[in-house]
Amino acid sequence: MGGATQPNTHSQGNTAQAKTQCPLAEAKPCAVDALSITVQAYDDDSKGETAKTGARKKIPMYLTTTKPLRGHPVKDAKGREVREDFLGTYDLVFETIADYNSSETPKGLGDPEDCVTLDKVHASFTTPDCPRDEHALLKIVAKTAAPELPKKAIILQRQGVANLIHAEDKRFLAPNLAFDAGSVGTGPFVVFEWILSLWLATKPKEIEIYALGCGKREKGDARSANHDLRALLRIHRRDKWTIAVKIPALGSYKNAGKPDGSRESTLAYGVPGARTEVKREVNRNAGGLQTNSVGTRDLVERQVTMSQHRAGNYQGVERINRFGDADRGRRLNYKTVNERLSKAHGFDVAIARNDREIGLEDLIDKSKSIGQGAAAAYQNRGLALQQLKQSVQNFAAAISTIQDLFKKLPKAGWYFEFGLSVFAGSVVFEWAPAYQQGPLGGRYYPVGTEFKFKIAMEILNLSLTLGFGIQCYAAGTGFRATIDGTVKFKIAIEKEFAGDDEQRRKLEVIGVCDGALTPQLHVSVLGWTVAEAKASLSSGLEYKGYFVIDKKANQFGLKGVVKSKPVVLTASFYAGWWSGTKQMDPYTILQGATIYTFK
Repeated sequence: MGGATQPNTHSQGNTAQAKTQCPLAEAKPCAVDALSITVQAYDDDSKGETAKTGARKKIPMYLTTTKPLRGHPVKDAKGREVREDFLGTYDLVFETIADYNSSETPKGLGDPEDCVTLDKVHASFTTPDCPRDEHALLKIVAKTAAPELPKKAIILQRQGVANLIHAEDKRFLAPNLAFDAGSVGTGPFVVFEWILSLWLATKPKEIEIYALGCGKREKGDARSANHDLRALLRIHRRDKWTIAVKIPALGSYKNAGKPDGSRESTLAYGVPGARTEVKREVNRNAGGLQTNSVGTRDLVERQVTMSQHRAGNYQGVERINRFGDADRGRRLNYKTVNERLSKAHGFDVAIARNDREIGLEDLIDKSKSIGQGAAAAYQNRGLALQQLKQSVQNFAAAISTIQDLFKKLPKAGWYFEFGLSVFAGSVVFEWAPAYQQGPLGGRYYPVGTEFKFKIAMEILNLSLTLGFGIQCYAAGTGFRATIDGTVKFKIAIEKEFAGDDEQRRKLEVIGVCDGALTPQLHVSVLGWTVAEAKASLSSGLEYKGYFVIDKKANQFGLKGVVKSKPVVLTASFYAGWWSGTKQMDPYTILQGATIYTFK
């Protein structure tokens, strides 16, 4: 600096300030020239020579850049654009697969084949005279939990140097499983929530690497003035998961009017099969007198039976048979679990990791870090069936509001019967991370998700039987119409496929509506009853949506809206020689409405 007074220097973590307030930015160059990273990973090789010895196949990875690449388009081997948020934030990205700390990996960090190794990080700079303490700066930071970095970061910084090299290899394991069963709600698709929660719990460990300068070049230097170059190392768990659910017809709802003006509604739900029977609730209401009776014989979920003694006291009896205590270690994979579900008569759930069946408690980390939600789920794991049945009740209650639409009609007489069953069928989902061809675009080594998926499920089966009369005037003539009939509506899906996570994210599902409402028309003209009247009625229910499988969007399940079509009456009648045939304008008895939205 020729003995001149040195400007003040400050250690400043704010990169924006480093970029805009470097005291010598205009006079001296201060930029990152390049970032180069070497990573060593391993993969199981079932077809190669390593399969004979049990050794894993070595996967060397190397990426380097002299300019920012974040946001640059990246295409896969088939020419499809890869859309990942981290490609817009980082210039270089390594996705890898490793083992994790558990009884299944006793070698832990002692065996490099279990780990991902960050072999070498090299950052070069043009910063001979920059006085700021953090330039040149090279950081390796744990973006997620990483016990391998006790201080959460490795920081190399030195004033006025051209190179910073972290040459000591650093080994990383995959993260622990963060499955929190306590976070699963009681929505109508709680089964799919179980699958999604486990799917999302397999998120990778992330290590961030970046080199930082002021981003200034000497006059005449045509190279990009790099303020920083950034890289991301992602480490996925070496796990194959299989989850399968078999569900009998769990719910039905009926609501019928009686000649005496009373109404009877029946809500039934349960697990028919060798060990369970249907739980049934019947409510009757007539003239203000209401009774309720509940009967149950279900040894799979928590049950509470209340009985009233003559003295008026209530006595409760409770029994629990836990769910999730699996036969640990039994071989279970996509093929064998399909065979098992095909033979199951009642409710069945199977969860397997790496082709071995596990229990629900094996998924839950009992440490305090998971939180009370998981602890409660562990203590109450026997209530999984109760959780599922509660979701069926909630769904049945929501769908049954369809009767409220018809109650709004100007009617003479009324009866209504509504039958509903949901969730009959099975779903099997198996997934595992897999290395894909790379590097892509010279900056990305990808890991995808390969999965097998099979669903054969009757999501909704609805039968609506009703009758009512209406009175109105049209074409200068009064008429009365009696309308009755049955509308049947079903949403079902049956699909099976295998592939990667870029394929078949949306499966189209269309509801099928059968049956009809039939009008009988009575017309009176000038006090005379006209017999030659013809009428037709259009109505029904409709659904068009998708079954979505998209890990990136945190979606697994049905999306779409169940709607009722408008009830429209059309008619014509012969009013005599003096008036001839009259055509009634279409008469909308009931507007269309949204019945239920699958979100």
